[in-house]
Amino acid sequence: MARRWLVGMVGVIAALGLAGFGFAAFTSTATITGTAISGQFLLAWDAGAAGTPSPVDAQSCHTVGSGTVLTFTGTNFAPGDGCSVTDLLYDTGSVPGTVTEAYTLTGSASCYASNWTYTDTISAAGALGLPIAPGSPVSDTITVTLLGSAGNGCELATVGISATVTGTAT
Repeated sequence: MARRWLVGMVGVIAALGLAGFGFAAFTSTATITGTAISGQFLLAWDAGAAGTPSPVDAQSCHTVGSGTVLTFTGTNFAPGDGCSVTDLLYDTGSVPGTVTEAYTLTGSASCYASNWTYTDTISAAGALGLPIAPGSPVSDTITVTLLGSAGNGCELATVGISATVTGTAT
């Protein structure tokens, strides 16, 4: 009898198992959809937006340009003369970053680059650079000076200025 009962019970359990009773597990799924869009880091100059050249004198210092190109012009330097112009550099993108600058001066055979000095706010910050946020400008003051020790070879001489401002998103 016990054996019959055991066989019957095994049969009932097996039947329930096949029918999905007794060992049922509830399941459910969920999904994730969407998009991820990267931001933009983009530098642009706004020449002359920060004010007038300083000093306003015989050197006629000024900058022109917008977008990614800024052109500095100064004329009629005598030994010891210098001038400064302040411009604004914007991050027109949507992510913050830092800006650094590397520059070179190229002189002529009669007036070497060592007779001139060039400084600006961004290059003075060194390798760490300056922070720049979207929509907030970095004020960059460019100063060019013909040294007082420059000799006759620097009369009517031109120095070439080549500066590259590099921005890195952070």
